[in-house]
Amino acid sequence: MEEIKAVIPAHKLEFDHKNFDREIEVFIKEPDAGVNADTGLFLILHAAGGYAENPYFRKLREEWADRYNVVAIGVNYLGTSNDREHPTKLSLQNPEQTVKYLDSRARAENPEGLAALHASGSCNWTDLLSLFPNTDLSQHVIVVDKSLPHRDEMKDYRDYGYIQTMDCLYAVKYTLDRYKINSKRIFVFGSSLGGYLAQTCAKFAPNTFSLVADNSGFPAIMQNDVFLKGRYTRIVIENKACLFCAPQLFYESDRNSPYYFSDDMFKIRALNDNSHLAVFKQHFKGRIVAFHAKKDQLVPYAGKLDLHEKYRKNGVNSVFYSFDTADIDGKVIISDGHGMSADLKLLFEKYCDEFALNDKKSDGVTDFDIGHKIVYSGAKSNFILDYSGGYPTIENRKIQRKK
Repeated sequence: MEEIKAVIPAHKLEFDHKNFDREIEVFIKEPDAGVNADTGLFLILHAAGGYAENPYFRKLREEWADRYNVVAIGVNYLGTSNDREHPTKLSLQNPEQTVKYLDSRARAENPEGLAALHASGSCNWTDLLSLFPNTDLSQHVIVVDKSLPHRDEMKDYRDYGYIQTMDCLYAVKYTLDRYKINSKRIFVFGSSLGGYLAQTCAKFAPNTFSLVADNSGFPAIMQNDVFLKGRYTRIVIENKACLFCAPQLFYESDRNSPYYFSDDMFKIRALNDNSHLAVFKQHFKGRIVAFHAKKDQLVPYAGKLDLHEKYRKNGVNSVFYSFDTADIDGKVIISDGHGMSADLKLLFEKYCDEFALNDKKSDGVTDFDIGHKIVYSGAKSNFILDYSGGYPTIENRKIQRKK
């Protein structure tokens, strides 16, 4: 059975100033034996910089559709095409390592200047380059001659899990409508950003998933991520060599900006907020399985451990696997850094096979079946997930204070 590609309407953007019509691509692989009464659904999510039709993820869908008797799907959620058309590539391995390289050089050659740069939160490359006055850095950058569109015209950007999650849920809804799925068997798995989105899918649709598997996703979004404080965005050498080490800055910390990213917008994206966990635990009947390296520098281990301790205290069924240098086996676990450079197929099959093959939710009722509203409250806004109209919507509704 060949994989199917569908293009479906998508949720409006968080800041919908231009009222854009959006579509997303969904890739669907049925089991070769066909769909039967026990066939589940498996949403497999790529990480930042990836895309659903990547041959590796296509192969995962092909193999897992049969192994687990599921309709295996992938989706090019918000930010995918921007990552693909404006990739983060360096001649020196990858952005994280290159930034570490530049930091280490500056620590050795100009530690005071580096400390001042980080303290200021500057993304000004003139300041950065001034730390290396006698060094030619052109060998460490890649020429990029395609500029990103103006923010007002951007239909595709990383929004740190908000509409990205809705895109994932639209793909699930589309598949549930297309097939008669055993809704006691709905799984989601991803790594890094994909792992985080697996968990936000569960937060936004807590009655839907029976198994949520996350490799090295983050428990919450940090201000430095959204506003790129202390993060390098672009380098310009002789007006032509450009290096993108992070997505283009989209949001603002200025309260008067139409792109203001509020504290409540951080909160709705957080998995570890206590008040939101109190809502989540009332609905969630599935199992969460997470993997994380103790030496992860990109997503610190302590925050992930704290999240799963909160899960357990709230009665959420959670299994947390941690990995250290001694766990490197060269086959499943390749490194002790972010994501462990793990073979995702072997990782999931080693630790989740039993759950995926045997676990079923106690009931087969999803949020799409219930057609209800879920409210996650903030200080100044409530976030309302509405499943009453078929495809879900999310609304950031300001709280009206009585005068």
